[in-house]
Amino acid sequence: AIMCKERGAQFYNVPMNLAVDQGVMIAWEGFLRKDTYGDMEVNPHWRVDEV
Repeated sequence: AIMCKERGAQFYNVPMNLAVDQGVMIAWEGFLRKDTYGDMEVNPHWRVDEV
């Protein structure tokens, strides 16, 4: 949250019932982004800092 504040970004917590499985967390993020950006290309080899 501190890094987001310093960069003028928003921070959202994943609901705890979805936070135990990284696959679910990644799928949740994809779901949220699709709603915002529509269809997009996904490369499973991308690093977090390259997205």
